[in-house]
Amino acid sequence: MSQENVELVRRFWAAWERGDLEAVFALYDPWIVWVNHSGPVEAHGGYLGYDEVRGFWREWLESFERLENHAETFVDGGDSVVVSWRMSGRGKASDAPVDVSGWSVHTLRNGAQIRIDVFGTKSEALQAAGLSE
Repeated sequence: MSQENVELVRRFWAAWERGDLEAVFALYDPWIVWVNHSGPVEAHGGYLGYDEVRGFWREWLESFERLENHAETFVDGGDSVVVSWRMSGRGKASDAPVDVSGWSVHTLRNGAQIRIDVFGTKSEALQAAGLSE
């Protein structure tokens, strides 16, 4: 099952990278939990379910003139997949360049993502997934 989980998370990132939010949400459980523990997202905290997560992403994405996302590494953690990623772009209001990287832990059950936790460091993400470096 863990290789299937890695492939599902790869499909998620491919959809996210091409900006296909409908395909992204098709890979979420309806009660997805999305939690930012640190990193580039200003509003630390969590979101529950399609509506809250969709609202957060809509607001976040609207603040950029351009935003590109790229997953760099996928680490198989069984029921979870740890991903390193990079976001780059330009702020809409400030025209400031954005270049941030981070780590996320995608927890899966029954072929869907049930939780995504975002961290600023690899060690935090691996620890959250019950893995070591």
